[in-house]
Amino acid sequence: MDMCKCRATVRNQPCVLAEILTAIAKNQLRSTLAKMTASSTRCDNALHLEVFDSLIATYEKQERTDEALKSAAKMINLCPREPKTLCKQRDKVRAFAKFDPLVMLPIELVRIIFNHVDFMTQCGSLRVSKTWKTLLTSPDCRDIWQIQQYNLRNASHPGLSRLRKAFSAYAEYAKKGTTVLSINGSSLFFEKLGLFEVLSYSKTLKVLQLREPYGLRPYQQQHLAALPRLQLTSLYLGLGVHWGPEHIRRLLEATSNTLEELSIFNLPQAENVEDLWCSDWPRLEKLKVARLSRSEQAIEFLLMKSFMHLTPNLEEAWLDHVAYVPRRLVVLWPKLQSLFIGEHAICLTRSEDLSLEPSLHEDLRELHLEGRRLDKRIHIPHLEKLEKLSLLFHEELTDRDFERIVRPSMESGTLRELDVRPLPHKIFFPHILNHRPLPDWLHSDSIEYMSVTGPAAPGLEFNSNFEAVMPDVIERFPNLRVVDIGDYNMSDSVLAHWIRNGVNTVYHRSGYRRADIQEWAAKEHGARFVDGPPRHIPSMRPDRDICFNHLIRAFQINYQAIPTR
Repeated sequence: MDMCKCRATVRNQPCVLAEILTAIAKNQLRSTLAKMTASSTRCDNALHLEVFDSLIATYEKQERTDEALKSAAKMINLCPREPKTLCKQRDKVRAFAKFDPLVMLPIELVRIIFNHVDFMTQCGSLRVSKTWKTLLTSPDCRDIWQIQQYNLRNASHPGLSRLRKAFSAYAEYAKKGTTVLSINGSSLFFEKLGLFEVLSYSKTLKVLQLREPYGLRPYQQQHLAALPRLQLTSLYLGLGVHWGPEHIRRLLEATSNTLEELSIFNLPQAENVEDLWCSDWPRLEKLKVARLSRSEQAIEFLLMKSFMHLTPNLEEAWLDHVAYVPRRLVVLWPKLQSLFIGEHAICLTRSEDLSLEPSLHEDLRELHLEGRRLDKRIHIPHLEKLEKLSLLFHEELTDRDFERIVRPSMESGTLRELDVRPLPHKIFFPHILNHRPLPDWLHSDSIEYMSVTGPAAPGLEFNSNFEAVMPDVIERFPNLRVVDIGDYNMSDSVLAHWIRNGVNTVYHRSGYRRADIQEWAAKEHGARFVDGPPRHIPSMRPDRDICFNHLIRAFQINYQAIPTR
């Protein structure tokens, strides 16, 4: 091609390929070619075109599609009015029509791709072509179907009538090796397939998650025969799932040897609210995580003593709408590392609880408390290994309690998340109130998340010095990356200062945040504003009846407004 007398440097000439493609799409090829002058043809040597034609054919034979398409583009650019070049454009379209990326990719890459898409997309992919269905349901792709998620909103949900057939087919695709089964709308699901039938299809099931978020009618529980021995490691009965004591007991008996995580957010009614509500449950030696709560309508509170005896190796506890004795948290759960006690949990006083012995382990890693105020019956020791702390109360912590709980882990450098609501203003803003400096111990290089929701409560937002001192407070935490400002209308200048110093996520509930500060933060620093509460703290679990986060300002009636000058 370089020996042609035309000496046309195709790569450096203006490309008319886009113009030709547009004309073909609009069915205006004849008029477009008529407008082209003789100068558009850069070479009239037939041999030159034949060489291009042969080169493209060679590339196509070798399945080097990209190089063939580049040569076809050069051929059109060299002589756009030559019919042969348009034939090559037709061949280009044919090449794309025949190209199936799923067939060309290695099976390992196909599995990686489809393991990162949701279950509904996986199911829809089976209808693309017979080739896709054959490939995706082959034994090499069985791990794609091991995680199944169903979302049934109502009785008229499309595909509900074919649910039994579809579920059995997906189980076969996984070679009956389903490991995770998540169902939103479990009552509708189990009306079509019984629990026993579902478990018989999924003998290797590890995780079972059931929720009822759409307010559907309760599941009409059927009599359960003896269940087969299961291998569940996680059982999650979430929002709206009301299972009777017998169903829960049978399921726990079938999986007692392997269960490591148990979540029940609607504990069943019990004839005896003392310690007998779970007395017929099996012993759960391997259980490490337990989340237990009841619905808002429950009147009686279930005592936790029997459950504690059944779970001696528990490491994480999430409790609400139950009754507990603080001292037993140490005695019966010696391995406890994380503790959440909700606003509606009842702390009972016993003779052994009147002592000053700690109610918690000194090596506790996470502590999360809610309530009207800090319960003095919970004797909190010096927690020097604490990594996550959230204290959500209606009334502000005293300065002494705040320092006693927070200071040890802040000075040891282990504390990474701090969420105290309301924020003690006398500790964080003493220079506004009485011109005292901040406490020397109030600084940390390890804290990455912190809530700043307290300032609005005592009226600090009206103080003329507040905006000036806020950056100084945040600079004591140089590695802060996530901030929750609640519904406080923080000024854009303060937010900009935080973002310049490394904050990349700001949670807020004000709903007013201007677009300009959001655009600037995203463009210049990759930061984002999230309208809503942070979901990573235990209080914000989606299966709770009430989100406590919206009640945190109720305490402000206890204060007089702070002078604005």
